[in-house]
Amino acid sequence: MAATKEEHELPQFEQLEKAKSCDGTIQSTVVGSPPRTAQSSPQESSPISHDDDGAENPPSAVSIPQPAALIQSKLSLKRHSAFTQIGLVAILSFLGPGMWNALNGIGGAGLVDAGPANEANIAVYTTSIIGGFLGGMTVAKLGLKFSFIFGDLGYALYTASLLVYKHAESRAFIILAGVALGFLSSWFWTAQAFVINAYPSRGNEGKAIGWWTLIYNSGACIGSLVAFLRNRGSSGGEVDDASFYAILTMSVFGSLLATMICSPNKVEKADNTQVEAPESPTWKEISIDLIDCIKIEWHIVFLFPMFFASNFFYPYQFNTFNLKHFSIRTRSLNNIYYWAAEVVGALLTGYILDIQMFTKSIRAPIALLGLFLLTCGVWTSALVWQEQITPITESLGKIDYTDHVHYVPGAFLYAAFGLLAAAYTTVLYWLLKALCHNDKRRMHLGGFYKGVQAAGGALAYRLNISRISPTMELTINWTLLALAVFVATPMVLKKVRDDDNRTAREDNSTGIA
Repeated sequence: MAATKEEHELPQFEQLEKAKSCDGTIQSTVVGSPPRTAQSSPQESSPISHDDDGAENPPSAVSIPQPAALIQSKLSLKRHSAFTQIGLVAILSFLGPGMWNALNGIGGAGLVDAGPANEANIAVYTTSIIGGFLGGMTVAKLGLKFSFIFGDLGYALYTASLLVYKHAESRAFIILAGVALGFLSSWFWTAQAFVINAYPSRGNEGKAIGWWTLIYNSGACIGSLVAFLRNRGSSGGEVDDASFYAILTMSVFGSLLATMICSPNKVEKADNTQVEAPESPTWKEISIDLIDCIKIEWHIVFLFPMFFASNFFYPYQFNTFNLKHFSIRTRSLNNIYYWAAEVVGALLTGYILDIQMFTKSIRAPIALLGLFLLTCGVWTSALVWQEQITPITESLGKIDYTDHVHYVPGAFLYAAFGLLAAAYTTVLYWLLKALCHNDKRRMHLGGFYKGVQAAGGALAYRLNISRISPTMELTINWTLLALAVFVATPMVLKKVRDDDNRTAREDNSTGIA
C-alpha cells in the first residue's frame, strides 16, 4: 500500500551562521538541503529509494560542512575586537621600540662609547618634536596600519646603523638613521597612543595600559636576555654582531605583522560601542580637527611638564648609571631587571587606577600623590648610592654581577628606576583618557604627548654628552619629575570628573572632530 504524503514529509536541517566580514557586511551560510514547499513537484523532491518488498524509504538529510568558512568568520570577528587590536599593537611595540629599548638600556646602544648613540638619539628626539606635534594629522591621513609599518621599519634601520657603525664608524649613517626614526617613530607612537586611549572600554583603561606594557616591555627583556647570554663570557664593552642581527630581524618582522592592523572604524569595543575616527579625511578636515582640539582641550598644557619629564631620565639611567658603573654583561643583566620592573610597575599601577571602590576624581589625585612620593624615594636612594659607589668604581673599575656586595644594591635601584618609569607613563596615559572623551581628539593629544616628550628626550641626551657632573644630572632629573607632578595636580583636581557618560555626550554632541 502506498505511503501517505504526511509519511514522506521529513524534517529539514538548516544552520545559519552570520559572520561579519572585514568590511563590516553580513554573510549568511546555509548548511543542509533546502526546505520543501507544498508546490514542489515529484520531480523536484528528493529521490526516494525502495526496499525489496516495494516499501519506500525516506531520503537522508545531506549536510555540507564548511569549517574553513566558519573558522575564517570567527577569526575575522576576533581580529576586529578592541582586545585583539590592543594586543597586536603591543606585539608591534615589542618588536620595534621594545628592541630599541633593549639596546639603549645596555648603555651606549651596545657600543663601547655612548657618544655615537647619544648623537643618534638627539637626532631621533629632535625630529620627533616636529613629527609628534604633527603626528595626529599624519596618522589620520596615513591610517594606523601604515603608521605602524613605517614605525617598525624605522627601528630596524636604526639597529642596522649601529651595526654598520661598529664596523665602519659611519657617523653620518647613524645620524641619518636617527633623523628617519624620529619621524617614523612619532607616527608609530601617535597611533599607539590613540589605540591605547580609544579602544579600552570604561573601567578597563588602566588594565589595558598595564597589559600593553607587559607585552611591550617583554621585548626589551628578551632583547636584553639575548645580549646577556651572548656576552656573558665577554670582557669587552660591545654587544656582538649576532645580537644586532637578532634585534634587526625582529623589527623587520614587526613591520610585516603590522599589515594585520584594522581601520579604527571597524573595531568594536567590549561594550559593543565603536571607535570614532575619520574615514579618509582631507588635509583641511584634519587641520580643523587639530585647531578644535587645541581650543577644547587647552587644559592639557598643564600635563606638558609631565610629558617633557617622562623620557628625560633615560640618558642618566642608561649611560651615567648603567654604562659608567657596570661591565657589559652586567649591564645586560641589569637591563632585564629594569624592563621586568617596568612590567610589574605598569600592571600594578593599571589595576590600582581601575579600582572601582573609589571614584575617578579621587583616584586621579591619589595617583599623582603616589607618583610624587615614589619619585622622591627612588631618586633620594639614587643620590645616596651614587655618592657611595663612585669612589669605588674609580679605584676598582666597573662592577660585575659576581661582586655581590657592590652589585646587589645597584641592581635593586636600577629595577626601582624601571618601576617608577612605568608608573609615570601609565598614569599619564590614564589621565589622557580621563580628561578627553572624544576619540578623534585623542589622536592629536597623543601626538602632543610624544612631541613634548621628544623635546625632553633631546635635551636630556644633549645634557648627557656635556660635561655636567653626575650629581647635577641626577638633581635635574629628580627636580623635573617631582615639579611636573606638582604643576599637573590643580588641573587634574578640577577637570577629572566621575560622570563620563554625560561628559562624553557633551563632547561628541558638539559636532566638532
